[in-house]
Amino acid sequence: MKAEIKLRELMFQRGIDTIEEMHKESKLSRKAISSILSGKKTALRLDTIAKLCKALNCKVEDLIVLDKEKIS
Repeated sequence: MKAEIKLRELMFQRGIDTIEEMHKESKLSRKAISSILSGKKTALRLDTIAKLCKALNCKVEDLIVLDKEKIS
């Protein structure tokens, strides 16, 4: 099963255009946000997920989507 982080899509839907804006909304570091967006960071801590969901006003399942078709 593969997990996909939908941060870029949710930022776009919420009108958040830059890493700086996401940083201000989520209180996460710019580096952490950049790493998630670039796909370099795929293992997220629970507090990071919570901050992203709060900033984006979404549920965990909106942010992280499991693709049962892609088995790694």
